[in-house]
Amino acid sequence: MNFNNWREFLAEAKAQPDTLLREISEDEMEHITAALDEMSPESWAFNELFEGKNRVIIDFPTLDPSSDLGGFLLLFQNMGYDVDWSKGILSGEKIFRDTSPAGFVDGLLTGRWETGKTKKIKMKVGKFLATIYRMAKKNYEIWLELSRKDPNGRVTGNDILKHLGEEGAQRYYLTNDQLNMYLGDLPTVSPRSAPEFWKKKAQYWQQNADYIKNNLDNAETDQYSIIITRHPIDVLRMSDFNNIQSCHSPPSRGGEGSYYKCAVAEAHGHGAVAYVVNTAELLEQTDSSDIGEAEGVIQEGEVFDDEIRGSHVGMGILPLSRVRLRQMRYYEEENPKRWDAGVELAVPENRIYGDNIPGLKDRVTKWAQTNQEKQIKNAPKTDSGKYNLSLFYKFGGSYEDSGRADIVAALFNVKREELTGHLKQHTETEDNLDVNLVGGVMEQYSQQCEEIADGWNYRYQGAEVEYEVEDDGAGSVYITIGASMTIKWSLDEWSRFPNQNEVEWALGELRDIGWGFIKDSYPTFLKKPGIGDVEVHLTFGIEPEHLPDFGGQAYAYDPDMFEDFCVEINKVDDAYDAIKGELEMFFKRNGDMQGGAFIQMNYDIEQKDISAYEWEIENDNKWDPEDATEIIASTTHYFDPEEYGMDPRVMFQVLDSREYRLAVRTAILAGPREEVGTEYYLDVDSSVVEHAGELKYTLQFKVYEHHPDILIDLLKAVIEDMDDEDVLNSIFTTTFKQAQNSRLPSGMQKELNETGHVVKRWKQFLRG
Repeated sequence: MNFNNWREFLAEAKAQPDTLLREISEDEMEHITAALDEMSPESWAFNELFEGKNRVIIDFPTLDPSSDLGGFLLLFQNMGYDVDWSKGILSGEKIFRDTSPAGFVDGLLTGRWETGKTKKIKMKVGKFLATIYRMAKKNYEIWLELSRKDPNGRVTGNDILKHLGEEGAQRYYLTNDQLNMYLGDLPTVSPRSAPEFWKKKAQYWQQNADYIKNNLDNAETDQYSIIITRHPIDVLRMSDFNNIQSCHSPPSRGGEGSYYKCAVAEAHGHGAVAYVVNTAELLEQTDSSDIGEAEGVIQEGEVFDDEIRGSHVGMGILPLSRVRLRQMRYYEEENPKRWDAGVELAVPENRIYGDNIPGLKDRVTKWAQTNQEKQIKNAPKTDSGKYNLSLFYKFGGSYEDSGRADIVAALFNVKREELTGHLKQHTETEDNLDVNLVGGVMEQYSQQCEEIADGWNYRYQGAEVEYEVEDDGAGSVYITIGASMTIKWSLDEWSRFPNQNEVEWALGELRDIGWGFIKDSYPTFLKKPGIGDVEVHLTFGIEPEHLPDFGGQAYAYDPDMFEDFCVEINKVDDAYDAIKGELEMFFKRNGDMQGGAFIQMNYDIEQKDISAYEWEIENDNKWDPEDATEIIASTTHYFDPEEYGMDPRVMFQVLDSREYRLAVRTAILAGPREEVGTEYYLDVDSSVVEHAGELKYTLQFKVYEHHPDILIDLLKAVIEDMDDEDVLNSIFTTTFKQAQNSRLPSGMQKELNETGHVVKRWKQFLRG
């Protein structure tokens, strides 16, 4: 089994559309010919739902704001962020306003409250959503505490201080202000519902990040349409297409799977399939102006090509992905006398095959809900008000992509707990099919597992599954299964490479926080880059028996169970960004990756291991250093206008100017930049306010989480080496005199080299 060859084959197939279909043979067509001869379309599944048509076409507006994906993208637009979706990184400038009583007063005195403080935001989408979720959760907890103490909800600033205490009040204001800053003009989400709202957004990104990163640049609002078909041949070939494969694949694909029987049974008038197609291709091949016209063209014959049976078959349309709709019926009694007397329901499965286009399941479910509103409303319930699944039967093939009750709950738009009873299976059609549809067990399992593994491995972002079909020596077989995940980074993200023990410690932390399926032994390793390599790879094994929803099994009984294993690994793969983020946090704390200096400085601030006489040092989240995104070091100097013989208003203008702020920055950083050995400058901000007849000038140096470590080292050098009142006073006054001097006519200006003067004083200070 060569995964690389498989990927190359798929890449070549995508480049040559005519090779994408693996067709069924005439012999395989015989499996359904009898059904086509014996059944009229009126007897096929969902005749009423389809209004007598064989196929219907619905729109699939993936980027429309009403769709899941469109709504997700619009969320960031409404918050005012620019997002590089190919890299999954957002950026923007946001305004922070301190609404605490002290912050509000200070803002009024400085005249800066209306404009607030500008903060640069740059972070990965996954981390941003996780951060907002944690903040929303904290905000809700504080809100809940206030609500319990003041049920009327009329809480003043004094009440907040009384109920929460000084530190609790500070945390309350900070959490609110940070959320307001991050969310910008986004419509307010109530504290009660916000945590769940942002948790779902974070999960959506985890599940769809790979698709969004790779496809969004070329996506259009009307790029896709969905053909929902109940035609037996379309159902028979539900897994026939090259990038839409499962254990239903026919023998001509090399599968000879036992569940091919299931596909045949489904095709005997019991099921339907929703295929995603390219809208432009659909309209071109049907010579139509819109999907309504195209729907009329595709009612007869076959839509999808089959070169084995002849070039006359199909219309040249390639399906991109699909989801099944199962036929279920509910009755008035548990053992109905007539199977055709029940109320029919088309119930979409959960699992998507092919391209994992966000929103496909939801779009098909919405169609099913809208067009079966009456059937859903009249579904039987118990006296307790729960839907009674004991009166439901599933028809067609026995293979299930999803739990029966789960997909019914999704169609009815209720929680699983609102259903009770056991939904039974009607297997008469499948039981009566030719048992010779399957081949030898060993060969059959190997072929099926190869298809399953190759299909999933091509889709995974970082995971990879493997298998081996074994003879147990007692007339039966079993399948050994395994999986691993590889996390990748750019080489320039690393400062140094951890040893094997440090890698094990990092993975141990992941196991401790809930990812217990991560192996604690070889083949875990960090692949250090060789000559010409631009990436660093960390690979770890996955223990099948420790997967949460796999029943503690270390092997599979059959290909069906192996595919269930692949589905569980897909859940692990969906957590790729979250796992990568936790590993990055460990390696940054350990000093292995860029960004570690920022995290360490935040911990130093929290533990009060870093302090200075002349500098006030703070971050934007003192309660949770790992969530902090900004560190600020501030120092203050007082100017007396009389000392300089200046009008206070003129002095204010000079001090408040960008030129003076940058000149002071250059002077203060001159020595530390030389010590650290960098050409970088720190971000700087300043403010001027009148104070007891003087002008209070505050200078702030800022570093952010996305800054390189050298900038954090530079800020530390400033705090440690420029912590002298005389040196700082000299810088502020000398620089101001230079600014004052520059306002004079050129012939009257004095020679003042403030930078050289300051560096000299700084070196003298260091010598003691």
